Amino acid sequence: NVLLRVLVNGTDDPATAAYTLRYQKNGSGGYLPVPVGATGTATLDITIASGSDDAQQSGTTVTVTGTTIGASLDATTEYVGLRFPGVTIPQGATITAAYLSVVPSSTSEDEPSVTITGFDEDDTAAFTTGASNITNRTITTASVTWSSTNLAATGSSYHNSPSLTTVVQEIVDRGGWASGNAMVFIVNETAASHRDAESYDGATGVGDNIAAAPILVIKYTLPA
Repeated sequence: NVLLRVLVNGTDDPATAAYTLRYQKNGSGGYLPVPVGATGTATLDITIASGSDDAQQSGTTVTVTGTTIGASLDATTEYVGLRFPGVTIPQGATITAAYLSVVPSSTSEDEPSVTITGFDEDDTAAFTTGASNITNRTITTASVTWSSTNLAATGSSYHNSPSLTTVVQEIVDRGGWASGNAMVFIVNETAASHRDAESYDGATGVGDNIAAAPILVIKYTLPA
């Protein structure tokens, strides 16, 4: 269940007002903002909401439970999949900004050097433990390299990836893309290193740890 609040900012005129849409999952935790402007611009702030929406693959074996996911890995056969459901962007919208935001799980690991791509699919189901369930998909032509130098500084706050605008744009330009579909990103290493980030399952391994789960932020403008 999702609770919604709509706040009107700055003016009583609906034509010029700025609106902030906030949502709350299952009636608990803080409201997360989804600002929407009157000019046809919007920002989505989507948190992974299920243990089967973040997964890790080593060889052909896929794991969908665990307290952390490897954001940078020490073997090229290891991959991380991040699935964000309910991406309410219309087909053909112009993506103006996009990035992933993760919480490092430790201050003592390597700085990551990873490549991020997307699933080149219209809509994607949650991950399963089927063999190669992350890598047996077609990926986007667009890719982004994240070579961070700041993740070792803290294990308790969010850190943002470089811009994923080209990856997200390629997905929403697909002929079968529809608002509300799920969007998936694959992370794999480009250099020998190891960096874990908090998963949905979180440090305790049980319950809803949405406060530390990976987040996808997208800003877009609507077609004229």
